[in-house]
Amino acid sequence: MNKLILGMCAATALCTAGAEGTADETWSASRTVAESETVEVANLTVAGDGIAVTNAGAVNGTKLVLREGSYVQKSGTSKYAVSTVVGNGYDTAAARELTVESGAFSVPKRVIVGLGSSEKSVPRFVVSGGEVSIGSEDMAISDPRYLGLAISRRFSDNDPMGTMLDQWADTPVESIWTTGDFLMTGGEVSAANVSFGSSGECGKDFNNWGRFTLAGGVFTLGNRGFLLNSGWNKESGRYEVVLSGGTLAAYGNFTNTLATRLSNRDGGVTLRADAGKSMTFAAPLYGEGGFTKTGAGTVRLVSPSDYLGETRVAEGRLEVLGEGIPVFARWAADDCATNATAAVAAWSASSGAPLWTYSRGRIVNSALDTRSDTAPTYRSGVFNGHGAVYFNGEQNGLGLAAGDYGSQTPAGGQSAFSVAVVLQVTSDECANFNQAVNWPYGAGIVGQSDPGAGVVGDWGLVMRKDGCIGAGYTCQQGNAPANQTVWSQQSIADGTPHVVVFTWQKGGVSTLNVDGAKHELAFPEGATPANLRTMYGFIGYLATATDHRFKGCIGEIAMIRSALSVAEQDALGSALAAKYGATWAAKTAVAQTSAASAETAEAEPLPAATAVWSAEDAGEGAVSAWTSRTGSWIFKASADLPKDSTPPNISSVKGHKTVSFDGVSNSLFLTGNAPTPAGKATNLVLAAVVKFNGRGTGVSTQGWQDWTPFVGMGFVNSGEYHCWGLAFSSAGRLAAGTRDGWGVSLTVRSAARGLDDGELHTVVWSVSMGEDAAPQVLLVDGERTEGDAATAPVKALTNSRILLGATEYNNIFRYLAMDLAELRFYKDVAFSAAQMTALAEELRAAYGTPFVGNRADLGRGETCFADLVLGEKGVVAGIGGTDLVLHPGQSLTGAGTVEGTLVVKSGASFALDEAGNYPKIRHIRFEDGAILKLVSSGDVSSVKPLFVPGVVEFPSGTVYMDASACKSHVRPADVLTWGGDAIDRGVSFEATGKQQKNFAAKMKAKRLSARFSTGFVLSIR
Repeated sequence: MNKLILGMCAATALCTAGAEGTADETWSASRTVAESETVEVANLTVAGDGIAVTNAGAVNGTKLVLREGSYVQKSGTSKYAVSTVVGNGYDTAAARELTVESGAFSVPKRVIVGLGSSEKSVPRFVVSGGEVSIGSEDMAISDPRYLGLAISRRFSDNDPMGTMLDQWADTPVESIWTTGDFLMTGGEVSAANVSFGSSGECGKDFNNWGRFTLAGGVFTLGNRGFLLNSGWNKESGRYEVVLSGGTLAAYGNFTNTLATRLSNRDGGVTLRADAGKSMTFAAPLYGEGGFTKTGAGTVRLVSPSDYLGETRVAEGRLEVLGEGIPVFARWAADDCATNATAAVAAWSASSGAPLWTYSRGRIVNSALDTRSDTAPTYRSGVFNGHGAVYFNGEQNGLGLAAGDYGSQTPAGGQSAFSVAVVLQVTSDECANFNQAVNWPYGAGIVGQSDPGAGVVGDWGLVMRKDGCIGAGYTCQQGNAPANQTVWSQQSIADGTPHVVVFTWQKGGVSTLNVDGAKHELAFPEGATPANLRTMYGFIGYLATATDHRFKGCIGEIAMIRSALSVAEQDALGSALAAKYGATWAAKTAVAQTSAASAETAEAEPLPAATAVWSAEDAGEGAVSAWTSRTGSWIFKASADLPKDSTPPNISSVKGHKTVSFDGVSNSLFLTGNAPTPAGKATNLVLAAVVKFNGRGTGVSTQGWQDWTPFVGMGFVNSGEYHCWGLAFSSAGRLAAGTRDGWGVSLTVRSAARGLDDGELHTVVWSVSMGEDAAPQVLLVDGERTEGDAATAPVKALTNSRILLGATEYNNIFRYLAMDLAELRFYKDVAFSAAQMTALAEELRAAYGTPFVGNRADLGRGETCFADLVLGEKGVVAGIGGTDLVLHPGQSLTGAGTVEGTLVVKSGASFALDEAGNYPKIRHIRFEDGAILKLVSSGDVSSVKPLFVPGVVEFPSGTVYMDASACKSHVRPADVLTWGGDAIDRGVSFEATGKQQKNFAAKMKAKRLSARFSTGFVLSIR
């Protein structure tokens, strides 16, 4: 059996270091360790461009450092007592790859994939089989940052366990990225954790990139799960978790705070939580894939997720964020109760990630410094018998460090968010507050911020001298951050309990709701929407330009990862008011603006494309000519453009036809002797759907022309002004660009992502020419980045030839391996941001391309997926008492159990499975347009009824009964029966697929009966 273990095996021989040698060695030539050979070393360094180390015998050492070349475990054993570093140093472009195919590979502390390693050559750790052990949880390592599988690290963090190198020759510099890539296709993996990035000196703008991909085999995680070592890294870097196949298992109870992409590329992933074990996904699941849940344990989706694939619960329990008020994390003062005046040095969340603990101390370098702050105190019986945490307005404060042990602040990275606070303040207590105008200068109640008067993505709930509550956020407006603030209109400094709810939506209207009085804040016109930052969290003060401390009592703080509707605000506010003795009275919203607000506009239609190439029109076999659907343009193959090039071939990706370029000699060109779809354009929008099968050249500090352009105007000399194109880097990053009137390269780069991930991607690029040309804009899978501003007028593009799959810059011919599904040109049109997004969405919907990563705009406050299939031993429920929701287009089948209430929305359905079973549903609520699919049972011409033992709710609209699968003639039969009450709001029933001969709705008898035959649809009222 192939087995890869990274983790809990101290009891096995694999977790011992063996008899390491005492001498350090450097291998700078290829070497094979034979089956009968044993090598004893201390610190082993593999350094040499293109060298290969193959181990089929036994290698015992202390540390392995793979600077250049490859290390392949074919069989036998490799045992390194401390650490293995794959890719150390940023000054080399040589490949660095560790591969385990079979045998045993053991490292008791950790493996680091990428240590100060730039995008010149992304280090890779590939596992296809074998037994490997990395990181043992029973070792005396309290800090998980120094244990397990670490990806994309810049610094050693003063590692006390010695798992890093003591010194390395190539100390990272700020302008260089760190990259790392882990891929598993087979074997078994067990890890104490998987961590990304570095803490310590990581407040700089590092565009680090790292990726973990599970495509096959079994990867088992311990209690720490996936970690983000620094929240700061999340702002400038990109760390990806991709689950496309194999099994992700748990030997502990772990929480994942990183957004995770699901893909069906390798058959889809299985999530296995055995009895007594749990997996909690505290960040969104997204993408076009789904998953299968196995094992008797629990998988929890506690963040709004929006993935497109099927969800199968074969056994065990799945809990999802359903309908209701999905409180994501809650801090209640009652949980701090010890004695009347006890210091509250730590306030832990009673729900949510267990690491979300606000502790005494201000934040310094992503760590808590307790020297300058004192702890607030607990007071009993303040709020209707409930306790309070009291802040004295002087030195009391609690902080949550973004990235401490991999934690992510509850609001960090979100595109929608709400917070509710129960508080009590007297007029004397707020007498020393500022009479602030902007939120960063108010007395901080709760929020997240960076030192300074507002940084884009910060937010806060504050109070001022007159007792009014304020809320706000900071966004980018023009070239500078701008504070957006809304204030309540009435003082609450009266010594009684009050409830405050603040909702925020990226680019939308925010609402401050105080005791039911709503105050709206419009998003300013011309500002750039952005998600919230993953930065420090605070209670009792904010780390802005000056410390403004809150004085008063707080009873509860609740955070929700969605923007609550007005009805939800009132429901939550009323519930908290009833609990804590406050008064909530819903009132009409009062609109406020911090700047001129944009009017809500109708969606702008997309103009007709100037030219469209679809792979569906490219024929079969070798593609020597590819004709556009619009216009008369033809891409052709020529052995001279570039020199010695050959035609690409037809292929397919996930059922979509593509034109496939091999990255060696394949290219096509469009002659420039006649007007091209880009020639002499004053504005140009280019869109492509492309899969990258390899990496290009160039690094982020270089312009796009030094990367590998794969579509664009062919050019020979570097000084030509009119060249343009889309290009790919050595780290799998995308760029686009042109040149201004001085011949200066203007480049727009995508976020730091590895796009060579086997998926189709949607690219939209907009460029304008002229005197006042706007910065270029690039959308990759919906994520927007802006490029360099022009320093001189940007000249119109010429009619020079356009190349696909290659470039001819400075007479150097470069090719890129890729599959191109569609290419569009929009000439002489300027797209708005909304139009660019609409175009990206249109292509994404057509090709099933993935959502963007950890900045995904999921858009819902509930978990949504495609079809839900429940095995007989499977259970699904809403988290925290919320109702399970079937959204439009979703279906539910299987013989498993739905706990609580199932809400069936318009266009959603549930039906019998192949064995003739309905799910076991305790309560059900049909909304207008819900569908019940009816199926004949066996050879008997009857409909098998659904029995609901609890309450059935019917809407005032229509419930549809789909009889398409019924036999031609079905005798009168029960369709639905129930044991509890029926709540009927005047429902109408309509049958589709078969004619309805007669129908009986017997509410008192708790049954619906019908008979169907072929024919037209008949509506029964």
